[in-house]
Amino acid sequence: NTIGGKRIKESRLGTVPSARNARRIGGLTAQQLLLRCPQGTLAAADVCVETQARAPANYTSAVITCGGTDGPPRPGRRLPTHGELRRAFDLDQMGPIAPGGELTSEVYPSGSSPGSVDVLYMTDELGSVGLVPNGPGGERAFRCVADPLN
Repeated sequence: NTIGGKRIKESRLGTVPSARNARRIGGLTAQQLLLRCPQGTLAAADVCVETQARAPANYTSAVITCGGTDGPPRPGRRLPTHGELRRAFDLDQMGPIAPGGELTSEVYPSGSSPGSVDVLYMTDELGSVGLVPNGPGGERAFRCVADPLN
């Protein structure tokens, strides 16, 4: 247990056995830990937003459609908040907003139909908004968002 010689050449030293996995976390490399978005989505506001709008639907149908996208073993998708959708359009990689606007996940009690909700939708890329009923006449295009994957 002594070291001989006046100098130790580091190039002759091997890897310390307990440090062989130091460049990994739980056996995964740094590259495997990077967050990635599913194909067809763009990273914005800590979520992955679909780059193409889907065909118009009312809020309830859009929620069901998003929830069924991807599916087990991964969680389904959801509608974006106004802030998430707004941020995605700030990135200039989404193209124009769908004609007639796009639904968000934000709902409010309806002022005209007790027991129903009105849905906030974005009318332009700048974040302007409108409200539509969750039913006939409230159909708007929509995009789903997913959590990043690693």
